[in-house]
Amino acid sequence: MTPHIPCEICTTPIPSTHRRYGGKCCNACASFFTRSIPIQEEYVCKSTSDCLITASLLGKGCRRCRFDKCLEIGMSTTGMGNIVLPQQPHQPPPPQQLTQQPPVQTITTPVAAPKKRETAVEKATVFAKIVDSTLNAAIKNPILLKEYLEHGKQDIITTSFKKVETADITKMIESEYLLAILFLRFSITQKEFPIFLRLLICKVEVNWIPDVEQTTIKLLQSINISTLGNFNVNQNRLNELKNTSKHFINIFNIYH
Repeated sequence: MTPHIPCEICTTPIPSTHRRYGGKCCNACASFFTRSIPIQEEYVCKSTSDCLITASLLGKGCRRCRFDKCLEIGMSTTGMGNIVLPQQPHQPPPPQQLTQQPPVQTITTPVAAPKKRETAVEKATVFAKIVDSTLNAAIKNPILLKEYLEHGKQDIITTSFKKVETADITKMIESEYLLAILFLRFSITQKEFPIFLRLLICKVEVNWIPDVEQTTIKLLQSINISTLGNFNVNQNRLNELKNTSKHFINIFNIYH
């Protein structure tokens, strides 16, 4: 007989081999996840977004926290066909304008930073690509990570920005997609993004290097976190960003 384990969202017993959309969850939570994709932006937690820090039958009553928990345990849209990020409404120009416009030249313009993005979805996508690329570089290049933390060298960030400059923002890997959803959910402003990125870098873990080097990096990360208060952001908002960063790190760790 197959042993049972609790659903990682609501604790309902499920077979230990049971997986739905990549997560160890029951059928009810899986159905909730698929129904929620198109409308999840409407979900609002009436508490402090911590109803499901741990799996709970009671906590699943909060749709916002339940959907976030689905993402946190690794549930994804792979194989779900036509589910995409929400798009902004777009009205085509009148027919007469189409005939009056001069031929459009194709020009490749570097996207150095999300400064002039027209929609929230595009901005969230660029932010997600920068975060995924930067944190991935951090765990693969601990020397660059250490130089950033200890001496403030920006190579680890500039390298990631260069990759995003030439990236097609209409194409995303799974981790970028889920990070973009989180950016839409938590509304990190352009002004806050550099601070938030620094905070994420200070929380990423490099587990494959020797213990002594891990300890050094963790110490440097702790020191850098303690200096975040020097930036132009009030303490309450900084605390919110620290709590929010946990969701992003969880998603990143699942895929890297």
